[in-house]
Amino acid sequence: MPTTNRIDVDGRPHINRAEIADRTGISAKTQRNLYVERATNGHPEAHLQGREAFFDEQRVIEWYTAWAEHKQANRRPPQDDAGDADELLDVPAATRFLGYASQSTIRGYLARNDGYFPEADDCEDLPSGRVRRRWKRSTLRAFAARAARPGDAVTGRSRRSRHRTHPS
Repeated sequence: MPTTNRIDVDGRPHINRAEIADRTGISAKTQRNLYVERATNGHPEAHLQGREAFFDEQRVIEWYTAWAEHKQANRRPPQDDAGDADELLDVPAATRFLGYASQSTIRGYLARNDGYFPEADDCEDLPSGRVRRRWKRSTLRAFAARAARPGDAVTGRSRRSRHRTHPS
């Protein structure tokens, strides 16, 4: 298992999926899925070192940036924007409001706990031990507006890279 997330291949820096996730916020699972579909989506080819896949740093970051911009441009707008700004929406209602295909999108944001998705405006402890989170419609509107801004996609939302420097 490599001890680094970066290697040099023919004089060009290559990074692995962990480094791509760190730089872009895109999970290794999503990266693998996109790589499997590379014949139809144009994902850059991998350089294998043992069982580890490394990708040309410039090409893969450019590709993920373009992919995220395309995904953002084709994102469905909020579905029900005419309601009361103070109405509380649970995860299923917030999913519909934000136009996501699945509740797993919001649940994934909550699990990451990296500050991308807004804190719930109301939390209720359920008898099962779970927590029901609800957001004001106005909170979700503000999130949707912020998430739709250019630059909030891949390179604008790195978790750690803005605090790190990479060797050339």
